[in-house]
Amino acid sequence: MKIDWVLLKRSVLSDISEEERNLLNAWLDESSEHREFYREIKTFLCSPESFRPTEERIRRFKASYEARLTVAERRKRRHRMVRIGGGVAASCILSVGMACFLWWQVTSSVKEPLLTENRPTATILPGTQKAILVTGEGKTVNLNPETADVEIGEGVKAKNSNHGLIYSDTLTAGIEDTENQLIVPRGGEYAIVLSDGTRVWLNSASELKYPVHFAGDMRRVYLKGEAYFQVAHDRQKAFVVVTDDIEVKVYGTEFNINTRVADYVQTTLVRGAVSIKTERSAEKMLKPGQLAQFDRLTGETEIKNVDVSNYIGWKSGVYIFEDKSIEQIMDELSLWYDIEVFFRNNISRNRHFSGSLPRYREIDDMLKVIEKTSHVRFEVKGKTIIVD
Repeated sequence: MKIDWVLLKRSVLSDISEEERNLLNAWLDESSEHREFYREIKTFLCSPESFRPTEERIRRFKASYEARLTVAERRKRRHRMVRIGGGVAASCILSVGMACFLWWQVTSSVKEPLLTENRPTATILPGTQKAILVTGEGKTVNLNPETADVEIGEGVKAKNSNHGLIYSDTLTAGIEDTENQLIVPRGGEYAIVLSDGTRVWLNSASELKYPVHFAGDMRRVYLKGEAYFQVAHDRQKAFVVVTDDIEVKVYGTEFNINTRVADYVQTTLVRGAVSIKTERSAEKMLKPGQLAQFDRLTGETEIKNVDVSNYIGWKSGVYIFEDKSIEQIMDELSLWYDIEVFFRNNISRNRHFSGSLPRYREIDDMLKVIEKTSHVRFEVKGKTIIVD
């Protein structure tokens, strides 16, 4: 496998031009081995325990990698473990595994300061499990893991626990005409199990409207914001998610929908099958590993293959940013930490960052990593962050 170290270096340092990015994408498209190699390197680069490497660390990694690969190749020839010239996939697996080991060794041996000394800090805590339930009668209930079971109508209660709000199909059968709404504010997240067994994880600044009991031949819910769905399979009742812009028809599956970005709506399919329909376009099918992005300005829907972990990491407690602008990243963090963000200039707004950041840490931990690797400075004043 031929490795273009220059492009890899520029990519991981977020110092890559549009032309170089196109070349890198072409290299990644050449084979699944290239993509796997790149993904493994990025995984180690972006682990919460380490930071993206400096140019010197990349140089050292390359030298160590190539030296040890040469030794490994000699051993292979000596012991005739694999045929020369055959088994490209096998050699790539060796390269990936060795890259992971060497990368870990290099990054673990270098300790770097996290912040400029004497930088004043403020504690801004991550979001928590909290939401507001609006019942069919208009009653509002503040929810957290300690909240008792909630009456949702006619003496029927939904169970509440640290796993979220749980509806029972048996108990709710008599109140099928009732709709509830779950509102998750900024700085919150909450999970819900609908009466059919469908599980939904709601991100901050999101709302879900749903019937207490699904009657008829359609299971229809309404979403604003971002949510991850694990839909219970039912051949007799299609499951449909409706947003302001698109309608997603589900065929027993797992997927993520994000409507929180001003310019577009994203639907990412993890497994199963979904279709996307808008007012201006016919129904389009998605395959696992694909993302459908609806452009609110043009009304067009683009479907492309993606690494789904970049879009669903929040559900598992980690943010994965792949060459995102600082503005995009701070937009995301502002909702989770319930903060206001201001930029002193467009240069800092448009700088890029790649990495993974733990979702349940104080924001200062995230800012340290971004500040160290993206040539930006953060000033924290209460619940306001100024980016320079």
